[in-house]
Amino acid sequence: MDYSRIYKYKPEEVEPDDEEQTELVESEPVKSKDEKHIRFRLLLYIFIISLLVIGYVGNAIKVKSLLKEEVKLKKKLEKLDNNNRILQTEINKLESPERITLIAVKKFGMIKPDVPPKIISEKQ
Repeated sequence: MDYSRIYKYKPEEVEPDDEEQTELVESEPVKSKDEKHIRFRLLLYIFIISLLVIGYVGNAIKVKSLLKEEVKLKKKLEKLDNNNRILQTEINKLESPERITLIAVKKFGMIKPDVPPKIISEKQ
């Protein structure tokens, strides 16, 4: 059997006085099929865990940005609701009958009738 591929001799460690004492040094160990399979599985698990961590972190970043956007939109909605209430109050003030009557009398010289007008329907 030829062991030259598995073991190498180290001539510097051989002493000339002794009978051929040589130290056998094992070169690259022969990997079994199971070791390769275990190493592959380990790399696969590390890869899958890395993908899961990257996905989780990406999702957390996206959720945080969506929460910030939600806060901005709520503030904007609150501001618009406030403006809407102010405008609705102004509309109600401008549409009030007392105001319209006052403008009609002062600006256009209209007078308020003593007797309310009669409504004539088409059926009569």
